[in-house]
Amino acid sequence: MIEDKHLKDNKLAELKARRQKITEMGGKERVAAQGKKGKLSARSRIEALMDKGTFHEIGMFVRSRNDSAYESVPADAVVTGYGEI
Repeated sequence: MIEDKHLKDNKLAELKARRQKITEMGGKERVAAQGKKGKLSARSRIEALMDKGTFHEIGMFVRSRNDSAYESVPADAVVTGYGEI
């Protein structure tokens, strides 16, 4: 029983870490580079468009099938979901 709880806690911590990395949209450097170009990140644009607290993201952990030399980033700047405007 204790092992099951430990495994569950580890999996939840792993999920939280993966979610955090994804919401960073490639890291502070990439977000800053977007800002220097006068652009908002995909999540920032959604946040500005939707009513606060109504957006529900779908497919956060989906990965691109592209076999490019670039680092694989989940959601790859594509954010999908639904909410109220």
